[in-house]
Amino acid sequence: MNSLYNLCEYGYKIKDAIKLKECGITVKDICQEENINLYKYNELYSNAKEIYKKHKDVFNKDSIYELYEYGISIAIINSIKSKVTIQDIRNFSDKDLKEKYDIKYNTICKIRNCGYFKNNLDCSENIKKESAEKESYYNEINKLKYYGVSQASINKIISKNIQLKDLLNMDIDIIIKELNLSKPTACKLENVLEEYKIKNNIKKPLKKVLKEYLYKNSQYSYVDIVQIYNKFEDYDKEEIEDTLKELINAGEIKNEGTLYRYNFIKLKVAIEQIKQEKLKNIVELKLHGKTFQEIGNIYGITRERVRQIAGKFFNKSIVEEDIYRNIVEKYNFSEDEFIIIFETNEEVYEYLQCQYEFGEEPIEQFLEDCPEYFNEEKNEKLLLMNKEILYDDCKIKLNYTEIMKVYVKKIKKKKSLKEILKELNADFEKLGLQHINERYLEARLAKIDNVICGSGKKYKYFDFNIPKEKKDFLQNMLNNLPDGYYSTLKLFKENEIFFKSMNIEDEYEVHNLLRKMVNGKMPKVTFKMMPSFFIGDIEVEQFFFELIKQYEPIDLKEFINIVEKLYGHKKNHIRNILQKYFSNYIILERINIKTSELNEEEITLIKSELGKELYNIKSFYNILNQLYKDNYLEYINNSNLYKLRISFYRKLYFK
Repeated sequence: MNSLYNLCEYGYKIKDAIKLKECGITVKDICQEENINLYKYNELYSNAKEIYKKHKDVFNKDSIYELYEYGISIAIINSIKSKVTIQDIRNFSDKDLKEKYDIKYNTICKIRNCGYFKNNLDCSENIKKESAEKESYYNEINKLKYYGVSQASINKIISKNIQLKDLLNMDIDIIIKELNLSKPTACKLENVLEEYKIKNNIKKPLKKVLKEYLYKNSQYSYVDIVQIYNKFEDYDKEEIEDTLKELINAGEIKNEGTLYRYNFIKLKVAIEQIKQEKLKNIVELKLHGKTFQEIGNIYGITRERVRQIAGKFFNKSIVEEDIYRNIVEKYNFSEDEFIIIFETNEEVYEYLQCQYEFGEEPIEQFLEDCPEYFNEEKNEKLLLMNKEILYDDCKIKLNYTEIMKVYVKKIKKKKSLKEILKELNADFEKLGLQHINERYLEARLAKIDNVICGSGKKYKYFDFNIPKEKKDFLQNMLNNLPDGYYSTLKLFKENEIFFKSMNIEDEYEVHNLLRKMVNGKMPKVTFKMMPSFFIGDIEVEQFFFELIKQYEPIDLKEFINIVEKLYGHKKNHIRNILQKYFSNYIILERINIKTSELNEEEITLIKSELGKELYNIKSFYNILNQLYKDNYLEYINNSNLYKLRISFYRKLYFK
């Protein structure tokens, strides 16, 4: 085809070819000599004429640049000119152009449908047919733009060659996987597809709507087949039954006779899939019987903050064990009873306690209302658990909690968790009960009164029936403390005679005693990991920051001694906190938050005063003291030392 744009094959610029056309210059003008004098002062014409003289066949070849004549942009032409020729586009299929030459389907579609190919009938019939099919496909997919789908998402759909009918039937998980979309983008696309179905009267596939229905309606109970028939009366019963069988075989739903339920993830698996380590640990601690306050003590945060973090799991998760909701909201089960009846574990019981308010109906009523949950073996265990026995001369019910309450009274001397577990399991075995593990025992001991935990997780019996005057003394001891971050070591040292009169032997037992006695009763007091606690609403880092500001600049050892004396923490613990939060402010064994930067002139001056033989701490101090007098300590910081390139710089960090 004869086109001025053919000149671009030999370096002529498209914009210059455009200007040639605007001047009224044609291919004929360039090829013939008769108008040479007319345009001899036109530089664009002269350049084009030079190309023609060197390449006489320039206008006899098909050129990719001719596409500009038919509305294809310069950007598209530049993106494909090094990959294919016009002849390639004629001869190769869209699939080949995409896979072999890495040309996007949208680009191929635009080129196929421009006027160039409509006027050039030498394309094969197969190519024309394929082009027409692609045009129809692109038009169909591009309609989604009018419903709010972004061009980026449409490009991904086209690149995967996903048909609209298949896209409309996809679940969100498949959309995310197939199109590599983020969850929010996939949710938006799913909503758009639903809107598209409604406006175009497209009937949803039964498989998808059945799954959605069961997910929403079988969280807390099974759904009867009759309810399903009534809900989907537009479908044949035979079609419904076949679809249910297909979903069961795929493991997406489950059934018990004519009752059906979505196959929700199990609690244990849901916990394993938590990606955030902190959230996972908090959930596990909660399901092992720890209170929000106790978890907060471990992490040094408030119980309300723990509740907020845990809520990311408890408020959003739907798990298989939620099936018990309707039961636990009506009846009142003890942990042991629940584990026996539903053949589960303590984590499930704790999960349900976090999620729902337990009812008031006794277990006897549940036995009468729901006999299908019971069998001879369960009945025997429950009777055994509620059977009255004589244990250590005490008449109690035969269950773990009651036995432990009596057992702890025998711990006159400190015992480790392993020792207690060994002795208790021996007793359980004699009484016909199964063994328990260390984790279960620790959780139970934390809930039982009259047991106290000291250093090394050693336990002993303690009678919490303390005289009123001693309780008042303990509360006043805490009330008289100013706000701050303390160790119970301070309380123990300052009141050693009082605590020893109560058989409290160390700061860990003091911590355990106070936590059990006043936790929740004194809002101002928050207990962290033993032996630390807070008075007032403050975090560790903020507390130390304010304290440093009060004393800075100060010798590091002197500061540690002050904290030890005022707040009771051991020196190593204080050092660890300073290392974690304030290492940048500790230089030359001094701590100072208030710092000043040296300018270039000052750096040059100090360097001139520092000879190689003077590169030591003492000489550095002396020079700064001479220059800045009382304020010299403000200039001792990492930034200034680095600028000065002092040889002992790397040795000045906190040790």
